[in-house]
Amino acid sequence: MTVHLGIGIVSIVAFSFFFPCNLMIVWTIATKRRLRKLWAYVIIFHTAILDVGYILPILTTGLMSLLGIELPKSIVVGSYYIMTAFPATQAALNLSLAVNRMIIFMDLRRVNKAAVYCVLLAFSWMAGVVWIVLTALIKANFRFDLVKHTLLMMPVNSQENRYQSQLNTAKMYLTMFCFGTAFFCYLITIYAIFRKVRVVNCRNLGY
Repeated sequence: MTVHLGIGIVSIVAFSFFFPCNLMIVWTIATKRRLRKLWAYVIIFHTAILDVGYILPILTTGLMSLLGIELPKSIVVGSYYIMTAFPATQAALNLSLAVNRMIIFMDLRRVNKAAVYCVLLAFSWMAGVVWIVLTALIKANFRFDLVKHTLLMMPVNSQENRYQSQLNTAKMYLTMFCFGTAFFCYLITIYAIFRKVRVVNCRNLGY
């Protein structure tokens, strides 16, 4: 009972803090034209929208843990779909922000920034949508495990279970690729920063 209360309270507190914060970010960027012209803020805007959507399943699972009941099936299924699509989209958005930092600090002026960012943002959301569609094709039952406090998807047979396993493996590889590429971009960015600092120091010393 204590675990139920703890998880429920923590989830609701997290929702009460992060949901308004992300809404504030979305509203601020959406209403400030000068911010909408900067691609870094555009990417942050999309990330905040994603976080607004992701925090909703945290609220529903927290309520189910706190009350010790399972909410209507549509809410359980919807929450599971959102949570299963989040990692791929989040990883792709992180990659978008990493590319943005790299382009800025490497001073790549000849790069068509609008095209690069539009492709990355479109890919980010498409990754999540595709995962929801592919997950929806699996014949399965959904429920909230009140013991483990987690949403479960239970395929109806071994074939569907194998398909789900393959889908999860593909999502893992996609996420690893995005984070790995983002890490490489950040390494290049750090190198560019150190190079700029060295140039400034050399000028100050009169070299």
